[in-house]
Amino acid sequence: MKTAVILFGLPVLATIGTACGATQVDNAPIAAHEQADARVMPEVGGAAVDQMAVFRRSSTPGDALPSALADEAQLVNQGAPASFRVGELRLPKSRLLLENVGSQNASFYAVPTSSGAVCISGLGGGCVTNFSRYRGGIPIALGDFAGMRAVGGLAPDAVKAITVVIAGARNPAVVANNAYFYELAEEAWPEALVVTYSNGAEETLQIPARPW
Repeated sequence: MKTAVILFGLPVLATIGTACGATQVDNAPIAAHEQADARVMPEVGGAAVDQMAVFRRSSTPGDALPSALADEAQLVNQGAPASFRVGELRLPKSRLLLENVGSQNASFYAVPTSSGAVCISGLGGGCVTNFSRYRGGIPIALGDFAGMRAVGGLAPDAVKAITVVIAGARNPAVVANNAYFYELAEEAWPEALVVTYSNGAEETLQIPARPW
């Protein structure tokens, strides 16, 4: 079965644990789309790391990035062209975002960089420099992650909940530690994400029709 990773915004090349068997498709920045309504959506500008409470708490032994992922992260970052790098990875500051999620009981981690960007393991494997570059403040990755078809990614502090709309029905995503995840049933394709913010506002982010 074909899979693809669709990322809204401009993800950079540096990755940690890029989705296996997936193709990354870059969309235009939100300036080319309908702008998120700043009167509704809370402010999410500034360095991504400053918009993520998970990095403001003390680290625990469970936050340590597994050695295989740490080695891969270093190799990918060092091999990326200079124009695609987002600073040096600060591996000792990694955080466990989601643990034992989905049918494969997968865990996903994030690592900050010296420039304030944040890179995620799995879930698209990309790095976010600034959440305001994405419509609704939410980067969306859709594809095959850790053996599961899913939609997910990083989320700033301003996001309270995310629901995935499939065939008109709303399905709650797991939202915790500045990340979100929803495993898709076989052949299911989401129509939109509905993002609920900490101030009670909502925004619907449409997802393009299946590309195959």
